[in-house]
Order: sequence, then C-alpha cells, then structure tokens
Amino acid sequence: MLKNWTRNPYGKGARAPWVPPEAVEELPPGVIAARARLGWPSKSEESARSRTPDRSRDRSPLKGTIACQVISASEVCQLKKSEKFQFEECRLVLHSGEVLTKTRQDAPWTPTVGRSGARRGQLHLAREISKDDRKRQEALQAYDALVFAAGTNLSKESLFSTWCKISRARGEEPLPLDPEKIRLNVAILRCSGYRAVKSYVYEARDRHVRAGFPVSPQLNVAVQDAKRVAERALGPVQRAEEVKPAWWNGFMEEHGVMVEDNEASQETPNAGLLTWVVGTPFVLREVELRGLTLDARCVQLETKDKVVTLSLPVSKSDPGGRGAKRSLGCTCKGRNDFFCPFHVVERIVQEQCCRLHVNDRGGLTDKLPLIGQRGDPRYFVDKRTMVTEAQRHVELMQDVGFAKECDRTRITGHFMRRSGIKEMARNGCTFSSIQWFARHSSQVTWAYIEEAWSETPAHALKLKDEIELAESVAFLLRKVNRLEEAEDMRADEVKQGLQNDGLWFD
Repeated sequence: MLKNWTRNPYGKGARAPWVPPEAVEELPPGVIAARARLGWPSKSEESARSRTPDRSRDRSPLKGTIACQVISASEVCQLKKSEKFQFEECRLVLHSGEVLTKTRQDAPWTPTVGRSGARRGQLHLAREISKDDRKRQEALQAYDALVFAAGTNLSKESLFSTWCKISRARGEEPLPLDPEKIRLNVAILRCSGYRAVKSYVYEARDRHVRAGFPVSPQLNVAVQDAKRVAERALGPVQRAEEVKPAWWNGFMEEHGVMVEDNEASQETPNAGLLTWVVGTPFVLREVELRGLTLDARCVQLETKDKVVTLSLPVSKSDPGGRGAKRSLGCTCKGRNDFFCPFHVVERIVQEQCCRLHVNDRGGLTDKLPLIGQRGDPRYFVDKRTMVTEAQRHVELMQDVGFAKECDRTRITGHFMRRSGIKEMARNGCTFSSIQWFARHSSQVTWAYIEEAWSETPAHALKLKDEIELAESVAFLLRKVNRLEEAEDMRADEVKQGLQNDGLWFD
C-alpha cells in the first residue's frame, strides 16, 4: 500500500510562526523520528527557521520513482495525535515524464495535464525499461499504485482481516478455501449480524485465486450458495437520513446562519448552517464538500448571469481522473434567499477571503479551503467533524420544533446526497437529469426518487399518467402503420395498372 505523503501543516510554501525557546514543548520520541524522516526541523529549530519540509528529496533524479517520503502507519497516527497537519499533493512520476497527482490520501490518481496534452507512447523507452532491472521495479511500483484506490485497498484489507480472524479463532488457516470453510464462515458472519457477507466471500475468493490455489467447480457452487444466503431476508437497506431543505430554510429565517453555543468547537465549519446549503443542492458527499478550495478554478462565480459552477474533485467512482463540473443558478430572484445556491456560495467566498486577507482568488488559494475551521480558516475540516456538526445542527433544529421526524443518529456523510436527490425528484426533475447531476452510476438514484414519489401524493399519479400516455402513443402508432400499409398497397395497384396499359417503364 502506498503511504507516500509530503506534509506541511501551514500550507504549501507557508512559514511557521516564531516560537520563543522557552515555549518549545517536548514531543514523544516516535513523533520526533517521524518529523525527522519528513524533513521537518525539531521544535527548537522552528524558532529560527521555517518548518517547511525539505523538498530536495522530492526531486528524484530517476524518473519512475515515487517522489515523496515514506513514513509508517504508526508514525502517521502519532503525528495526527500530536499536532495539526494537512496533506499536500502526492506525485507519481512515470518514465515517460507523465506526472500523476492526488491531493487526498484516499483520492485516485489524476493526470496533471489534460487529454490533449498527454504524451504518446515511446517504443524506445519501453525497450529501455524492459532491459533495466531497477526501471522494471519502478514500473511495477507505479502499476501497483494504480490497481486500486487507496480507500479500496483499506476496505479489502479490512474484509480479509475479518475473514482471517474468524478462521483462526477455530484453529484453521483462512486459505486455501474449500466448500466447508466457506459454508462455516458465512454462517458465522450471518449469525453475528454482518450484512455485507457477500463482500467477505468475494474478497476471500479473490485472495484464493491470487495465491495460486485451484478453483474447483465445487468451490464455485459454494460461493454461489453463500451469495444466496447473504442476500436473503436482509430487510430494508439502512440509508443516510434525509434533512429537508425546507427545515434548514425555516430554521435560518428564525435564528440566522451562524449557530453560536458552548458546544461548538474550533474545528467545526466556519460557514455554519450555510455549509449544508452548499452541499444539498449540489448533491455532495461530506468529503467532497470539505475538499472544495477557494481558488476560482474550483468555485466559479459568474456575477452577470448569477451562476455558480463547482469543479468537483475526482473520487473513487471516477478512476479515470476526469473530474466533473456542476452549475446552479440563482433561485431567489434577487431576494437573497437563505437557500439560493449562487448567493450562498458568493457569501461564503467573500467571508473566507476576508478571514484569510485574500484579494485575488489565484496563486496559492488552491491550497486553501472554501469552508475552513472556526479556529483557523487555513485548515480543512475533518470529514468526521463534518458529520458530527451536521448531527448537532439537526439536534438544535429539533429543540425549536423543526425536523421532528428526523433521526439524527442516522445522519452520515451521504445525507446531503439523499436530501438533494429527493428534493430534485419532488420538483419534477427527470430521472436521467438527476442521475447525471448526482454523478451516480448505480440504481441508488432510483431508490431515492422512488422514496420521494411515494411520500408525495401528487407524484403517486405519475405512473397512471405515464401508462395512459404509453397506450395513446401505441394506438396512434398502430393507426400510422395501417395508413402506411394502405398507401403502399395503393401505390402497387397504380403501378400494376400502368404496366398493363404499357405506360410504365422501369
């Protein structure tokens, strides 16, 4: 697994504030070692010079190497516990000169140039790599880094780790698989309350095949049986809770957009309730919302037409690294409504620029968050903090009579997606347009639309109307077909008569 990350807690190119020598705190030995491997100076040295990591190790003379420092998972955990830091971009440089980057540990690799600027294949370079042992290993490194996304690797490791623990608890090795081992492990997982049992079975079979063990017909039958057992009698799928836009709008009209209370921490979003006003109409996940940056390429505001366009970061559902752009216009007609996408984003941009003393949304603003932390707007909000803050805001709404039927414990990072899709369905948007806007490639979109239609009486008659329309179209089509057949028959009769009279010449 790739854990090659360069970090600067103050933002790329920024310098650390001066710290008096007597104020320097002692750090644990593990943290000191991790900081040294990253190229960071010691705490005592920070009072005299910048804390920016040494970038010389990033400029490897050999193309094809991964141009980042490597630290262990335990050192990363110690750094997270000891101080704030944020990821800068991780770079993967191929022998051809192509550079792949990602700005988040669980993000997919993205080319730094567009498709028009991509390099062509070079046969002489391929032959050179094939002859050199070191370059072959570097090419394999790049290959392994691109097989799965980092988040997918973590999920696969977790699935197989659980499978191994269950097998070894009764004194058996997890591999190789056999029908009885699959049957027993699936029975244990199902009786233990696991819902995604099929994923555990498929991951175990994948490890079995990759390890070179044979796959017999009996093993395939056992996997199919396990799939049937895993999918039967599961009950309804537990989805993220919906928070209707009308609840946010009503609450903000009475209490304003900033909720000030003693429970608000310094790591929460500094946009207050407007955070969810951005995420819901744009149908964003919490990780996509927190990852938006302040620069004009990420958030485009067209003041004349009153349109806001978000350049959404690539995700695991976009392994090609193409990204996506979604636009929404002003919906308040100049009233400056609380739930107008254009005016809300414009207000957040202006307030964040004021906090950061930024006049031009260019340069290094692509490293600054659109929605920063209350305590320090330079830092991105953690995705877990995003979810807990949304739950807290819903609790505050419920205290004053809003969102009574909402179960705040079921609010997850996908609550804005479900809420936005259902609101679009209630407003009459078509299925294809909703699926495109939500960037969904699965039938999850249809499940949300079905919920919205079933909850709205006006939409309950849509099926009846569509059936009647389909019957009318079919009736008209039959009449048109009969007219065309009659016309063809009449043409044939006229032709035959002319031929009999000697007046038709082919």
